[in-house]
Amino acid sequence: MATATATAVATAVATATATATATAVATTGRRPAVGGSARRRPWLCALGGVVAASAVWAGVLPATGYGRATPPGVHGYHLSGGVCGRVNLEPLTDAVTSGGFERNSPLLRKEPALDHLECEPTSELPAGDGWVTSYLVQITVDLHKKTDPRPEFVDAYHESPVAPTPLETDGGYSLPGYGVTTRAHPGLDDLASCATGTTHEMLSVLHGGAVVSIGVDAANVWGGVGKAPLNADGSPKTPALADVTGLRTVLPQTVRHLMATLAA
Repeated sequence: MATATATAVATAVATATATATATAVATTGRRPAVGGSARRRPWLCALGGVVAASAVWAGVLPATGYGRATPPGVHGYHLSGGVCGRVNLEPLTDAVTSGGFERNSPLLRKEPALDHLECEPTSELPAGDGWVTSYLVQITVDLHKKTDPRPEFVDAYHESPVAPTPLETDGGYSLPGYGVTTRAHPGLDDLASCATGTTHEMLSVLHGGAVVSIGVDAANVWGGVGKAPLNADGSPKTPALADVTGLRTVLPQTVRHLMATLAA
């Protein structure tokens, strides 16, 4: 029986591979940035994806009985466009705003296998001498209803250093953040991972088929009257580097609050 099954698998794969070789096309996708960018904002977002050849196996293995698994469940979580409101993001709201985030437009998609929510509220706080600290908060929630996201979560958030990425600004006044380090964060549901750096903090949590992430990026930009000040040689004056390390204790509380809201 095992020999017959193995033969069936090999034959199916060979047939599928030959067909795929003759007909497959490379596909790329790009998601538009959510929300808008106000003046002085340095945020530039891009997302791309590539479809892999594993689609062949997706059709072959179920036919032979391989690869079947029970979905882990989403623990009663459900998505709506109101999830990204200021009340649902406490205590982060109090830490990075002076009364609430600027209006943003959530991206909400519900499909048979995956529900996806994404929003990017922004805010500003005075940093002194005409400078302001500009915050971009990135909230992503994925509810996997037919597959287990644990392997992908482990691959995406394994412990490793990440090199700093320069920020693009309209005035060139914001410095890039220092390197970000990713490490496990114990005590939050099935698995949790935090990415920490001077200008970037992110916490991602896995709970069954649900993956919830909240990230914060910050940059000091000129918010005073007229053009940004210059140095004696006429070059643009560089502001102090924004620092979000104080949010490391705030993000776990905010994620817990958000997940309680999703389950309500």
